[in-house]
Order: sequence, then C-alpha cells, then structure tokens
Amino acid sequence: MSEILVVFGSDRHLAGTLNLPEGGETEPVGVLLYNAGVISRMGPHRLNVKLARDLSARGVASLRFDLSGQGDSRVCAQGHTFERQAVLDLQAAMDHMERICNIKHFVVGGICSGAHTGLAVADIDPRVVGLWMVDGHAYPTLKSLWRRRIPQLTRRPLQTLLQWSKSLVGLALFPLRRLMRRQNRHLAVLDMGRETPSKEAFANTMQTIVDRGVDVFMVYTASVWWTYNYAGQWRDSFKDRAFVDQVRCEHLPEMDHTATRLSSQRWLIDNLGKWVDNICDRPQHTVW
Repeated sequence: MSEILVVFGSDRHLAGTLNLPEGGETEPVGVLLYNAGVISRMGPHRLNVKLARDLSARGVASLRFDLSGQGDSRVCAQGHTFERQAVLDLQAAMDHMERICNIKHFVVGGICSGAHTGLAVADIDPRVVGLWMVDGHAYPTLKSLWRRRIPQLTRRPLQTLLQWSKSLVGLALFPLRRLMRRQNRHLAVLDMGRETPSKEAFANTMQTIVDRGVDVFMVYTASVWWTYNYAGQWRDSFKDRAFVDQVRCEHLPEMDHTATRLSSQRWLIDNLGKWVDNICDRPQHTVW
C-alpha cells in the first residue's frame, strides 16, 4: 500500500492523501473520503484512515481529502456557498483520481454532512456509482413518532402532557408561523444553513440516482433516534416508491453517530468494504 500526499483543485487549494494498493493494480472504482462536519479528513476516530487502508488491501484506490477551508485545505478564491463548494471539491477529487489513476467511476458518501454532500454529487455527476450515507436525511412515520414519545411519557408524564398541550396550540397557530417563516426565509439563506429536503424531493432524488444504477447503502445509528428509531422505518417511509427495495438500509441501535466503539468501526469497515467489492464486481461501471 502507498499513501501519497497530493494537492489539487482549481486553485490547488485542496490537500489529501491518495491510497494506492500494493503493486499498483487497482479496481476500476475509486472511493472518496472527506470531512464529517468539521472533523478533518482522518474522519472521526481515524475511521477514514482505517477504511482507506482496508480498501487498499481489497485492491481499491481511495482519496481522502479536506474540503475547502477545512483541515489542510485552503479556502477557494471563487467564493461559492459551502454546499456548492463541497460539490465542486468532490468533482475536483474525481478529476484528480481520473487523471492520476485512470479511474472513471467512484463511490462517495460519509457521515452526516458528508452523507448530504455525497447525495448532492451523486445527483448530478454520472461518474458516481455508489453512495453511502450514515445518519443522512430521515423522515418520521406514525410509528417512529409514537416510539419516541413512549419513554418521554413514561419518565415525565405530567410534563409530557403539558408539552403536548402546547404542541396542540402550536398546530392551531401553524398558518401564522408559516407566514413568518416565508418572511424570514432570506435570513436562512444568509446563515448558509443546510435544510432537510422535503420527503418528496428526497424521494425523487433517490429514485433518479437508483434508476441511473447507483448502489445506495444507508445506515442509521442510535444518535438519530429522534428521527429514525426502528428497523423498518425506511420501508414504511417510502413503501410507495420503487427504489425502496433497491436501497440497502441498516438500523444500528448499538452504534453512535461517529462510530465511537471499535466494534462499530469494525462493522462499518467490513460492510462498506464488502459493499464496494460488489460494486467493483459489476460487469459494467457505466451509468444505465
């Protein structure tokens, strides 16, 4: 295995580590690893480093790098929003691996914001053939809403009932609040906050990339229990969508958001590695 420090990007502002398998022979699919939130390209608990080395042992090349303005990468002079720049950064990483390794197809994804950035790139770039998302967007069902209320009601029944009463008042005031949100929408844009897409918009995006032949691997941990809290929630959320059976989705209540336990890290590394192996074994890596 070789680990090579690289600098790339339109302003040569991006810094990363290229992992190449022993002997120089690589699978036809490369993997991009990058920041989760503000954590550097090493990933939480060095997860990206461990994953890159495991992939290398499987013959898969990877590039783990810092997005613009994070870790060792400089801010890009072009002044895009964070979301837009993150997409451009991933495309620059694919360009670099294509130029250096002659790899034309890629797996992207990550934890939390890394998952969201991966989804945005998979939606627009046909070079993406695999997407993994840990604690990405989630959409509640009646069952998940009930499950998250049970412990609350058991521990603090009086306070919970009072809170529910306030919620009913809030529902009555919903039209007024919606009007206020419209008036303040420009403030949210200035704050550059990442908004969760509507369920319909997310489903349409997922259907588009699955129809294009992108393999999708979803993982939800205990840390997002408030929004995702049982194994069948994915199916219940999207049971009327064709992609629901084409996406692998795992609910891991023993794992936290950053895979703190070594057993959680091992599970992620093993299962992502095998999943990437399957993508590499596909007869063709072109989009459908």
